[in-house]
Formats: sequence, structure tokens, C-alpha cells
Amino acid sequence: MKSIKIAIYVFLIIGMMMSLYVFSRFTVDDAFLSWRYGKNLIDFGIWNFNPSKLDPTQAYTNPIYALLSIIPAYFKWDVVLFFKIISSILLILFLYWSLKITKKSYLLVLSFLAIPATIIHIYSGLETFSFVFLMAALLISMYEEKKRTSVILTLFLFLTRPESYLLVILLPIYYLIIEPKPASIKLINPFTYLKTLKYLPAQAVSILIATAIPLLAYFLFHYIHFGNILPNTFYAKSSSSFNFSNFIKYSVFTKLSQLQVL
Repeated sequence: MKSIKIAIYVFLIIGMMMSLYVFSRFTVDDAFLSWRYGKNLIDFGIWNFNPSKLDPTQAYTNPIYALLSIIPAYFKWDVVLFFKIISSILLILFLYWSLKITKKSYLLVLSFLAIPATIIHIYSGLETFSFVFLMAALLISMYEEKKRTSVILTLFLFLTRPESYLLVILLPIYYLIIEPKPASIKLINPFTYLKTLKYLPAQAVSILIATAIPLLAYFLFHYIHFGNILPNTFYAKSSSSFNFSNFIKYSVFTKLSQLQVL
């Protein structure tokens, strides 16, 4: 039995090392959409997808990665290598955190990391793994009733993916309702269960304020700077209608750029 367990560990370690060797060099082209912002800010002093104040566009959905891209642009480092290092740091943090919460369940952690898709997402240059990591940490902090940690993780999630914006409502609702311990519920009856619930409105309001104000400030900045609250990809992907005024405007921009080249 022990030899089988050792064989499984060896198999998983080899699988993880092979995935790291092959897929850690993989970078998704969409990552460069976010990295352009740091480069344009350093080179041209403009926070925009293009090095121009024309057509302000929020093309990124992961502002934390866009902000991090300022560092390699400022120091003239290779941006891909920089984010590979960031990904490696993230992997180390995940290993430490996951082994801690699973009480050193090496088999579970190695099984997760031996999957090629895991390594691909970690090193892709996108925020997918960061979002999953933070969301898992948030759910655990909520289960453990760590309110301050939950708020901090939620604020980081706001800067990671737009889907997290719903947490500004869901998190206060979660901390509004206090459920009784399962042992205290004698009858499996919805009405009986609802009567046992307790509510803490002051706690819910404080969490709402702590998360809503930073999110509103974030929305305000993007509305003033880009003209839209949500990323441009949301509007581009959610609408397929033809806009004649935009067609004329971009045709003029295209013609002007051609003349500059000539």
C-alpha cells in the first residue's frame, strides 16, 4: 500500500514538472491588451490602449495586471519575463496557502497542479488563476467569519475581474444573516428555519460602505477617463448593431493615420 502511494506521488510530481516545463512558456495574446497600458503610460504619459487621447478605450478587464505592467515598462524589463516571475510568485503563494488550509494534503495539491490546464492558466498572463485563488480565499474567510479579510479580498477581486462587482451586494447580504447551528434546528421546515435566523443590519451596512465606496470611485474614474463604466469588451461583445457615426469617425482616423505614414 505504501509503495502504491509513493508511486502516485512520483507520478504527480513528474506530471507537474512536465506541465511546468511545457506550459509555463505559454502566454495568451490577450494579456498584451492589458500590458499596453503600462507601456503607453511610461512612453507617452497616456493611460489608454493607443498612445493617443483619441478614442479612450478601457480594453482591460484586469486592472491589477494593467497597473503591474507599469513596472517593467518603467525599468525597461521584458514584460513577458516579468509576468512569468509574477506567476511563479503566485504559484508559491498558492502552494503555501493551499497546504496550510488542507493541513498539508500534498496529494490533493499535487493533483491540482499536475493538470496542464492549471499551469496554463497560472502562466498565461491573464487573471484567471488569480481570480480563482482570491475567490477561494474569500469563500473560506466568509465561512470563518473573518469580516475584515473578506472585505480586503473583495477589493482585490474588484481589480481582478468584473464578475466580482456583484460581491458589493452579496457580501453584505451574507454578513446580514446569522444562521443557527445545525444542532439547534430540530425540525426540517422552511418556516421554522426562517424563524431561527438572526439579522445584523449594522454589520451589513458597514461592509456595504467599505466595499461600495472604493468600487464607486473606481467606476467614477473610468467614466471620467474612458466615458464608460465597464470595459470596452463588454459593450463590443454585447452589441452587434452597426453604428454609422462610429463608422465615419474611425474612417477619418484611419485616413489620417495613413496620411501620417505617407
